[in-house]
Amino acid sequence: MGKLADAKRFPASAWRWDRERLREFLKVLMSCDGTLYSMSGYPRIEFAVASEGLAEDVHHAFVRFGIVSKLWKKKDRCWRVEITEPQSVERYQQEIGW
Repeated sequence: MGKLADAKRFPASAWRWDRERLREFLKVLMSCDGTLYSMSGYPRIEFAVASEGLAEDVHHAFVRFGIVSKLWKKKDRCWRVEITEPQSVERYQQEIGW
């Protein structure tokens, strides 16, 4: 990507990739900057980065797989994309996985 952490984005060509290629790209990103954890007994998946643009791209890519997620900024530190709905956590596991 060759940019500072807070300026990174998906490559422009990513939006023309087929589902399999986009799936593999997301899988790699999530294996680096993603987290799976439990809150109040419910599983959650989170992607956290410095780049607002990269977080927006991940959020948009999840929509393409039918995964509902929230995009938000945690104080001044980083941007987060969080999957909290049980159906979307399950869909992530089925559509993208680790």
